[in-house]
Amino acid sequence: MASWLLVREIADTAEANRICQAGLHRGEGEAIVLATELNSEALLMDDGDGVRIARNAGMNVIRTAGIYRLAKQRGLVDAIRPKIDALRRAGFWLSDEHYRLILNSAGE
Repeated sequence: MASWLLVREIADTAEANRICQAGLHRGEGEAIVLATELNSEALLMDDGDGVRIARNAGMNVIRTAGIYRLAKQRGLVDAIRPKIDALRRAGFWLSDEHYRLILNSAGE
């Protein structure tokens, strides 16, 4: 495992169970709980239900396409269209409307 990556266990398993009863997979539920426990600045998540629950809890959620947009804003990539197109070809679901919004917000 990379030295910059840490695996953490959640403390509040009861809260994760409660969140998962709303229909989330265990991974999304635990990610929301862990982000809360760590007082994280943001949570990276793409699952629509998970994003909704996390945002309703007041969390700053960044989706994969948002990471690409931030990377372009910071000069780390020249264009995000090829990256998002590759995601879609690999089976990543992204509505056409959201696709256009992301590209427009990135000036593409």
